[in-house]
Amino acid sequence: MGATDQRHFDALRAAHYPPLRNHIAAHITLFHQLPPSALDELDRLARSIAADTPPPLAEVSDIYSLGG
Repeated sequence: MGATDQRHFDALRAAHYPPLRNHIAAHITLFHQLPPSALDELDRLARSIAADTPPPLAEVSDIYSLGG
């Protein structure tokens, strides 16, 4: 996404997304567009990456509902 598009979608996000949940810039999510035929390949790839990547240092300190 180019800079002009980014500004456009950031403005839409600011106008229509709840301000208290608007912590990141507008972005494109592609995962829901993957065809079902790619499931096995994606599973193999994710397992391969996970096997070679150490877990992140993280701690869950609080959980809250985002609704819906």
